[in-house]
Amino acid sequence: AGQGCNSALLDAKVLGEMLIDGSKPLPELLEAYSAERVPEGHALLDLAINQNAKSPFLRVFFLLLNGLESIGHKLLPTVVSPPTQNLITQSDLPFTEILRRKRWAVETIKESNAKYGAYTGD
Repeated sequence: AGQGCNSALLDAKVLGEMLIDGSKPLPELLEAYSAERVPEGHALLDLAINQNAKSPFLRVFFLLLNGLESIGHKLLPTVVSPPTQNLITQSDLPFTEILRRKRWAVETIKESNAKYGAYTGD
């Protein structure tokens, strides 16, 4: 969905703003930049590679959940969160916040996929 490119552009924007601000020496600035942006990169990686369950049971479960979240969010948008992919591609939420909201799903898929020998980012 191009989120890696979008994330890189945001990385450049944040770095540019920090450089223009000029309130910190370069080593401190780079440390602050890394502290801010590296967690976003890790969250995006977790979200990207742990979207699709290899287990047939979990694949069906999350497909049904995705449909229920879509319908639920349309009917009760303040109560039901949109599906993960919608949050990633159609919101301005930081990836760390999306991962926080969907951690249980990502961790369930990651744990299951590890049993199938799939790369999980760890």
